[in-house]
Amino acid sequence: MKILFFLCLTGTLAIAASKHPLTKLELQQAKERAELLTTHHAELQQLLARQIADVTKLRHKYLKVGDAQSAAAAAKALAELRRNTDFQPKQAKKKLFVEAIVDAKPAAVKMMLLKPARLVETENSEKGPWARVPNALLGASIYATPRTGANGTADFTVTKSGQIYLALNYDYQGNGSGGWTEERWMAADFMAAGWAQVRGTQMVAWNNRTYPIFTRKVEKGETFRLRCNKYEPPFVILLDGGKAAR
Repeated sequence: MKILFFLCLTGTLAIAASKHPLTKLELQQAKERAELLTTHHAELQQLLARQIADVTKLRHKYLKVGDAQSAAAAAKALAELRRNTDFQPKQAKKKLFVEAIVDAKPAAVKMMLLKPARLVETENSEKGPWARVPNALLGASIYATPRTGANGTADFTVTKSGQIYLALNYDYQGNGSGGWTEERWMAADFMAAGWAQVRGTQMVAWNNRTYPIFTRKVEKGETFRLRCNKYEPPFVILLDGGKAAR
């Protein structure tokens, strides 16, 4: 009987407490705070989403014109924005690939520092740098001389519209000193700028480095400053029958 009376009394007090003005006020205030936090969080996410979209658009602009240094700075700004928000960027576009090297109309370029040579395979490293070259690229002009004398960059202006191929190397060429890692483009960066990788195609040098091949159609007047590694720049290849190297 005492136990039953205690339970009834406890239930009565609980009901009374639930109707207490202070308790109701506290619940209402907590609800208002939660609603305000939700509203502000949503507004903050919308603001950050707009800022990320603006910086992403600017980075793509830098990628398109070949400004690797500015693109790297924009990438840093994007990383900082994303560290301070739970915003999830859209999934990256599908990677760009082509299935074969096409003998399309070759572009012409005015290159800074690098000189052209005819692309050929050689019997050994004393006779030339290339051990294996895809048949479709043999006899083309390649801007790869001197191999490490251009500060790691291929800086050029397109003087005639057409197709360009690049040989890129991502093997280890030294530590990150000098800030070069902030300027380099990885394969995804080249693809974001419209370069497509030739699937399953690469060149092999006598130092055992491999060079996947990328390609893009370029327009007269476009300028590029491209980097993929510390010492060796992207090597520009033109399917012009070695005309540029003559």
